[in-house]
Amino acid sequence: MARFSKSHRKVLDRNLRNHPSRNNLGSLGVKLLNCLFPSIRRSLLNLLVAGATSILLWLLVFSGPTSDGGTRTSPFSQTVRPSSQHPIPGLIQDGLAKWEKMLSSQSKTYDEAVANYKRRYKLDPPAGFDKWYSYCFSNNVLLVDEYDELMRSLEPFRKMGSREMRRRAAASMWAFYDTNAIVVNKEGLSLAGHEEIRVERAEGIVRYLRDNKVVEILKGVVTEEWMIPTNELAEPRVLDKVDLTGLKFQPKNKNGGTVMSKIWESHQFGEGSLIESIKKACGGSSPFSTGQQKPNWTPDKEIPTTSYAKAFVKNVWDDLNVCQHPDMPKHHSFFRTRHTTTRGLIPMLGFGRPSVFGEILVPTHYWWGNPDYTIDPKKDIPWENKTSTLYWHGSSTGGGKGDPTLGSMHRHRLVRFFSQPTSPARSLQNTTHFTFVLPSTDDCWNFDCPTIKSFPTAPHTPLNDHTWSNKFLADLDGWGYSARFRALMKSNSAVIKSTAMVEWWSDRIVPWVHYIPASVSGDDWGDLISFFVGLPDNTTKPDWSLQDKLAREIAERGREWAYKNTRSQDMTAYTLRVFLELNRLFTANYLPGDKALDEKEIKAERAEEAKIRKEVEEQVTVSVKTEHEGLLDKIKDKVSGTGEEEIRKGGSQEGEGVYTQPQEEEGGGEEEEGDCGVR
Repeated sequence: MARFSKSHRKVLDRNLRNHPSRNNLGSLGVKLLNCLFPSIRRSLLNLLVAGATSILLWLLVFSGPTSDGGTRTSPFSQTVRPSSQHPIPGLIQDGLAKWEKMLSSQSKTYDEAVANYKRRYKLDPPAGFDKWYSYCFSNNVLLVDEYDELMRSLEPFRKMGSREMRRRAAASMWAFYDTNAIVVNKEGLSLAGHEEIRVERAEGIVRYLRDNKVVEILKGVVTEEWMIPTNELAEPRVLDKVDLTGLKFQPKNKNGGTVMSKIWESHQFGEGSLIESIKKACGGSSPFSTGQQKPNWTPDKEIPTTSYAKAFVKNVWDDLNVCQHPDMPKHHSFFRTRHTTTRGLIPMLGFGRPSVFGEILVPTHYWWGNPDYTIDPKKDIPWENKTSTLYWHGSSTGGGKGDPTLGSMHRHRLVRFFSQPTSPARSLQNTTHFTFVLPSTDDCWNFDCPTIKSFPTAPHTPLNDHTWSNKFLADLDGWGYSARFRALMKSNSAVIKSTAMVEWWSDRIVPWVHYIPASVSGDDWGDLISFFVGLPDNTTKPDWSLQDKLAREIAERGREWAYKNTRSQDMTAYTLRVFLELNRLFTANYLPGDKALDEKEIKAERAEEAKIRKEVEEQVTVSVKTEHEGLLDKIKDKVSGTGEEEIRKGGSQEGEGVYTQPQEEEGGGEEEEGDCGVR
């Protein structure tokens, strides 16, 4: 495996020392030294050259004009070692050491896997662990021990107890048309289907577990039926802001409340209710709660005019920690999305979430052969034949649907940053290509079409057209996680990824080794491109072959990682492990404190669970019928010339406990995205 060595650093320093811009400084130094005593000439000359090299490295990589004509400040902070050496090579080297340690520490035998499980989680492995390991061994799964993020997400449910888990799962098995449930029993897997409920994500999980013939393993360990709700949206749903323990999910209470209104709450554009819910989930003493101000959704105030890095991302998990970053709503538009979240912790499968959310993550169904999210290797080209450009092309989505302003939308901010003539990144415009898919006039209720058309746009381009000719590919969140990440990683290009979402693979990859991380704030994009691509073409610059070599090695390692760790076998092994862990939690029949339920208590709990399921089914049927009737009325109003303004705005404001499902674009969520327009 390639490593950035000390000799590489010497080459970088030598290139910079040979840069023409320091010739005058060098000549002056020689003249001064000729006036000094010969005995100290050599030591002073070495000191002068070293100092000049340090200053030049600083100026070449980091100096540049700001938007107001001033001098650009240092991008370093205490989070990255301050020195004359550029931090990126050091970050790469640190990452390589971490990756090598991860690979070398993986269990080689079943006994080692059991021992590592007990050491990491202070638990015995779940039933079926031996068959799971046999599957991993037979299919050459490399990372058999890396499940820390999964186990962290399950810990609250372990404390909750099986009885409460089952009650909450039953109460949230269906929600309007965007939450479904997977039923697990001795017969295998099935869907808790409802004719009005979306099924593609839950159905995808069931299908690929069946296709990979691991259902038999589950059937052999399941002692009684259980079910797990599954999020059918790209946006995460589960927030733990209220303790639901002991809450009665009986049919309509005296106040008219329903099961769904006790579980779910809706959030509308611009009102800030999602941020308030996240503050409660983070806790009152968290920086997100104490440092949060109500956002002002004004583009001029929220889209920055400058964007320079205070530091490069050293620890991705720190960057993803929502509760530690009160300014995150200013940088990422997820916090403006219009959808529903839970009031309390619910066991639910999901595909990507900010750190404060509680979904149990599994691989997205879009990675199981969907052509829109698959690279055609025949259309990729070798690194040396690619252009030294950063490329992104996608839809103008990602929060704010129906809002008349763009606010803090992360996609819009980057497209503006790399294309606006007055942008501080104007010197990089020859090395970047950021465009939106041309908006449809039928979709103008989404955003103001003239506003979107003021951004650089281009016709929709499939993933396998034009993308692979660029050395650098940007990967950005949309409404939720990026479904295109694996396809980009499988290319011969280096991926620069900015995300606020944790996914199933997040602790199974190493930033700076397999991809280039960009901060959620987006303030380091200019510096990343300056380092890897070089200075603008109209200036004199040193040999940039070393930086190009570093980027090429990242692309090669990323491609290898994707082909060896995101195969169908790898995703099956991960998902099977999730289901084995859930099977233990759902069927343990215990209360918090490890108090076991007796047979009579279990029977009573199952009866209550069945009653809750029936009530939820009735409410969903009524809710969907009411929603459909409301949509028909709106269509009639639009045809007759009334109600058009409300449709453009995306509907009226709903109160707490009341929900109107936002319409989905044709193709349902992620399918709307264009080339590199990832979710």
